[in-house]
Amino acid sequence: MKTFTGNIATALSKCLEDAEKKCTKACINTVNIQAGMTRKEGMQNMERDFILRNKFTQNSVRFTQCPKSETRLSRIQATAGVTEKASYMERQEKGGIHTNPSGKELPIPTDYARGGTKNKQVRSAYRLNKINRDVVKGPFAKHGSKKSETVARAFVAKRENKLVRFGRQNLFKVTSFRANGSNPSFKMKEVYTFRYIQTRTPQKPWLEPAAEHAKSQGQNIFNQQMDLL
Repeated sequence: MKTFTGNIATALSKCLEDAEKKCTKACINTVNIQAGMTRKEGMQNMERDFILRNKFTQNSVRFTQCPKSETRLSRIQATAGVTEKASYMERQEKGGIHTNPSGKELPIPTDYARGGTKNKQVRSAYRLNKINRDVVKGPFAKHGSKKSETVARAFVAKRENKLVRFGRQNLFKVTSFRANGSNPSFKMKEVYTFRYIQTRTPQKPWLEPAAEHAKSQGQNIFNQQMDLL
């Protein structure tokens, strides 16, 4: 009687090898799909939970796929998150203290600086890289009262279309100035406040919920990928 033990063992070995390759491919496809899902849902969470004044933050959400050529199960991974330029989103995710890297007060723009609403970007004329050279310096009324100095600074700010600082904590735009003889008057709008050394950002996770949802779909995704293979 002839035996086929050797042939069966070879066939079984090839079958197991093929199954392992398919399993590895399915795992790679699964984590790549999960990373893409995390990115997409993370961007949706951002749009729902935050004030986004442009597309920069959302466009900073990226995911990195596991190479299709990977053969070791222990090294299969894909990642999702934001680029270094949008690292401030980590503070939104976890909560924390916001400070000025220089150690000085935080320059916080008002709604006026944003064109009247917090939903807009700071107007070009009021960007931080411009306002320092557009601030009235003074003093102007060297021998006058504090009131006359204030009026003089407001007058120059209006005439030269510049900003004016009253105290250390406020930066204003003079919107109107009336001479009125010996009783001049003016109106102004606050452009920046420098009242705070730091602010606290409340925790508002946007990435973790997206990752957890993708994680919960892992088995279903893997099963589908195995079926395709």
